[in-house]
Amino acid sequence: MDELAKYLYAWNDWVVMPILLVGAIYAFIRLRRPSILLFAFGALLYIVSCGLQIFYPSPFSFAHNAALVSQYLGLLAGLGGFAWFWQKDRRHATSTQSNPVLDRDTR
Repeated sequence: MDELAKYLYAWNDWVVMPILLVGAIYAFIRLRRPSILLFAFGALLYIVSCGLQIFYPSPFSFAHNAALVSQYLGLLAGLGGFAWFWQKDRRHATSTQSNPVLDRDTR
C-alpha cells in the first residue's frame, strides 16, 4: 500500500501538476497580446533551462552549455516581452489621460 501511495504522489507531482500549470497559464494568457506571449515564452524557456542544468551539472557537457545559452535567451525574451507590454500600457494610460470623457451625470 505504501508503494501505491508513493506512485500516486510521484504521478501527481511529475505529470498532473505540470499539465495543470500549463493549462492555467494558457487560460490566463489566451494568446491575445503578443507581448504577453513573448513574456510567457521567455519565462518558460528560462524555467526549462534551469531544470535542464539540474540534470546536467557538469560545465563541460554540451547540454549544460546549451542550457546556459537558452537560459539567457529566455531571460532576454521575457524581459523584452515585459518591456513591450509595459510600454504599450504606459502609452494607453497617457492617451486616456489626455482625452478625458465627461460623464453624463456630472452636469
